[in-house]
Amino acid sequence: MNSRILIGILAAGGALALALSTLFFSVGKVQEPARLRAFYNPPIDNVESLQNPLQVSEWNSGGLVLSTGRIVTVPGIKNLPLTSAALIEATSHGIEIGPEGRVIGLVRVWHWCGNDPIRKHLARVDVARLLMYLGEGSFAEPSIQPPSWHTTKKRFTDQGWDVGDFSVFVQWNRELEAALRRGGRPSNRPLNLTGAKSAPVG
Repeated sequence: MNSRILIGILAAGGALALALSTLFFSVGKVQEPARLRAFYNPPIDNVESLQNPLQVSEWNSGGLVLSTGRIVTVPGIKNLPLTSAALIEATSHGIEIGPEGRVIGLVRVWHWCGNDPIRKHLARVDVARLLMYLGEGSFAEPSIQPPSWHTTKKRFTDQGWDVGDFSVFVQWNRELEAALRRGGRPSNRPLNLTGAKSAPVG
């Protein structure tokens, strides 16, 4: 074979190899093609926490009974439900009492979709708002109604709170906060959101 032709072939092969290495490598690391990255999401932990959590041993209709024996009432709730999977979940990590007296708990949010990158999700929730949203217990203002949504999913399971229902709760809670601010009312006071609607999450 002519030496010039051989040199040309080797030079073309070297240029091709250089182009491929530039495409797939950057600073010594392999770059995943964009289409591959779209189907692979590394797991993410979204974990919130409580400040100075107080442990809850049980509850009765009048309030949450702490491990110290102290009873904490929940603002806006006239009577707590006698049984509630949501209240068990929200108090299992303890509670935080905010400066306005609001009772904050943690709930596990179940991201059931296999393509969802969130592996562990612990979210802070206002316990009174949670019960109002779910329609559990009795409220100081009986006109309060939970939002309207369309879902056939179970709300609370052994894995936690369904992420779709949790998303609707977050939106409802934002609408409630906005309505309270417009009315100049304390943020820990219940309010009926007449006409407020939340987008369904399927």
